[in-house]
Amino acid sequence: MMAHVRHDKLRLTTTPSSFLLSPWDQEGPTVMVDRISKRLQLIDAVQGSPANQLNSMAIYGLVGFIQLQADAYMIVITGRTHIGALFGHPLYRVTTFQILPIGIHPSQLSSSLLDEEQNLILLLESHLRLNSFYFSCTYDLTNSLQRQGQQVDDRFFWNRYLASQLIDASADNMLFRPFILPLVHGFIHITTMTISYKQMTFALISRRSNERAGTRYFSRGIDQDGHVSNFVETEQCMSFIDITGQPLNLSFLQIRGSIPLFWGQIPNARYVPRLWYEPVISSKATQSARLHFEDQLQRYGSLVLVNLINKVGYEQPLGDLFARTVRDLAYPHIRYIHFDFHLECRKMQWHNLDKLTQRLDSNLAQYGFFQSDSSGLIKKSQVGIVRSNCMDCLDRTNVVQSKVGMKIVEQWQELIGTNLATDPLFVSIFNAMWSDNADALSMAYSGTQALKTDYTRYGKRTLPGMWNDLVSSLTRYFKNNFTDGSRQDSIDLFLGKLSRDPAQHIKLVAAPRFGCSLWLIHSMPAFLMISFLVFFWLLFYPIDLFSSTWYVLMLALCFTISVFSWNYILMHGPAFVDWPKLNPLYPEIIMNMAPPPPPSSSSTLSKHKNTQPSLARRTTETLDQVEQGKKIT
Repeated sequence: MMAHVRHDKLRLTTTPSSFLLSPWDQEGPTVMVDRISKRLQLIDAVQGSPANQLNSMAIYGLVGFIQLQADAYMIVITGRTHIGALFGHPLYRVTTFQILPIGIHPSQLSSSLLDEEQNLILLLESHLRLNSFYFSCTYDLTNSLQRQGQQVDDRFFWNRYLASQLIDASADNMLFRPFILPLVHGFIHITTMTISYKQMTFALISRRSNERAGTRYFSRGIDQDGHVSNFVETEQCMSFIDITGQPLNLSFLQIRGSIPLFWGQIPNARYVPRLWYEPVISSKATQSARLHFEDQLQRYGSLVLVNLINKVGYEQPLGDLFARTVRDLAYPHIRYIHFDFHLECRKMQWHNLDKLTQRLDSNLAQYGFFQSDSSGLIKKSQVGIVRSNCMDCLDRTNVVQSKVGMKIVEQWQELIGTNLATDPLFVSIFNAMWSDNADALSMAYSGTQALKTDYTRYGKRTLPGMWNDLVSSLTRYFKNNFTDGSRQDSIDLFLGKLSRDPAQHIKLVAAPRFGCSLWLIHSMPAFLMISFLVFFWLLFYPIDLFSSTWYVLMLALCFTISVFSWNYILMHGPAFVDWPKLNPLYPEIIMNMAPPPPPSSSSTLSKHKNTQPSLARRTTETLDQVEQGKKIT
């Protein structure tokens, strides 16, 4: 589907038999949604109000349609905020949505199924409410500046599944196209500033891919089609008047994505879940990696792979496998760099990041950036890209990407005629935007703000920043183990990534208990919390308990209950995890699938006691079945 101009505002009219969507302030055909057949058709512009009109409202776009168990629903945009103009095109962030039932009569479903229908609607509402979505009626946000005029990029067309009915209709009638509004999920910020008497606009755009989308521990690695988890395309743009007085537009792309191997970390209520990987690269894993890299080479040109994970400890095997995979594929236009971020930057040695950017200098000079004038005449194109990753592709990755972004700004300075890299105003804006970008992408994947953003924002680590990192780390632990299953369900439902079992359709399955009684699963966290709070209440606010002996006994009792409850939760961790229910990962299989790995004679591994129990080595087929939501038979 090619990019096109969309309607800026629509009038949504409700009648007993249909919904009518018509342009707000211009003549044109109206889309009629039949509330009985659920079909779409174009009719001539409606003059005045229909005699049987129930209500009418202004909306700013049609997100699409979704069929649940009891009814079909239409999702519309009811609120937006203008975030700025990019190359003369207004951009908006969605503030409010509305989910409208299309059917006229209530479905003859049982109360339990109606309750499940309401739960599905709540999942949709939470996904829309908790994430950031952006759109433009005149600019294709799914494509970078360099790719404007090409087909809409389905990877970043977040509501592609919901809009499929409109897209199918537009194949037969192009007049449906102005009603199709692609939403981009991620981060966009635009700032106009004046530096050295020159006005310029700087923008940062991150587009999250809808392929293999998910939450931190329920979406890792690669799938059989070559799609990786947490894939994000980040573009920094600049528009200004150059030293010759001509308007110029600049753009530079970077990408991030999970390590393209079959691997995963299945949550089990521990702070660092067990790492699943295959010690021997199979033909299936190699083929998936080949699909991934060939797609990236075709889209972006040459690649530099920057791997930021640790070279020791439990992350080491993934780094070794990644390097071996790249070496075996032997693509001439792919360069691999393994930079141990934590080792190089230990003890606040952040200046060591310059070692990495220096190694990238030759590639950045070779790949260049995109440059065009106000008429769209292309003067220069970007011919390669830097692909960064760490374990989550969040904190370490964002720090490095911001450093690479500043290196490109240094290249732009010759065209602008101003030293932006040393200008306090620009550096402050640049760092703030990259920090906000880190937080937005981290919220979408891990559920918390990013770590290490104080370095990105201020150029150094600070005590408040370290405290915020501690709070975010603990919050991540809680959310990733005890709330992310529902969040994964909301993503899968919105994107149409439903169960591979056709018989299941849209159905929330019961969570596995792993042999634990339901009352223990529900009560043990309460025992832990109450005993923990009472212990500290008695410790810091002692009360008269007849004697010091009773006081000590109460403290000991609360402490014992806390320790027992916590140990029970850790021992039966998977039973307390919030598992996805739309696309179950069948974790009951996982409990007994991997025996402990054999002792390693490697001196490197022997130095890290936590390494051995963290590793579980499995075949590609088993990992594919677990990580891709397939049931093991």
